[in-house]
Amino acid sequence: MALAVAAGAIVWWWQQRRQPPINYLAMMCAVVVPGQIFGSLFAAIEHPGFTFMDAIAGRYGANIIGGVVGGVIVTWILLNIRPISERFGTPLQVLDQAALFVPLSMAMGRVGCFASGDGCYGPPTSLPWGVAFPHGTVPTNIPVHPTMLYDAILLFIFFLCINYVYRVRINLK
Repeated sequence: MALAVAAGAIVWWWQQRRQPPINYLAMMCAVVVPGQIFGSLFAAIEHPGFTFMDAIAGRYGANIIGGVVGGVIVTWILLNIRPISERFGTPLQVLDQAALFVPLSMAMGRVGCFASGDGCYGPPTSLPWGVAFPHGTVPTNIPVHPTMLYDAILLFIFFLCINYVYRVRINLK
């Protein structure tokens, strides 16, 4: 998660150049933790008999939808506080700029899912790139589709496309 946030900080700095990465990191720290909590809560709701403390401890994993919802809610609340919005911008400005780096951060997170074998892999496959996760968080000895890598590649393509369109629009104005 730290690498994903750091990658986003570098992209934010590269795109904006007027904002030092520390501003981005401060904002992301204020958003990532609540986003992770919301993601854990959403994942817990999917399990019958979940407990709040187990959800906070992350025993059910995390759900990206919950993380995004939590991150957007907290960002919106924080950026409606005048000193914070004066430093970072309005909620819509910040969410617009988040689109420039969030796909890259998410792609790096998906590579982390692959590295840990966290169980969000696809169905069994006999294809040469099928991967078994005998020591993963959710182990399997059967080769499965590495859907985390498929997702990471797709998110990286989104990142490149969004940043290309952003640069084209900036040059047209």
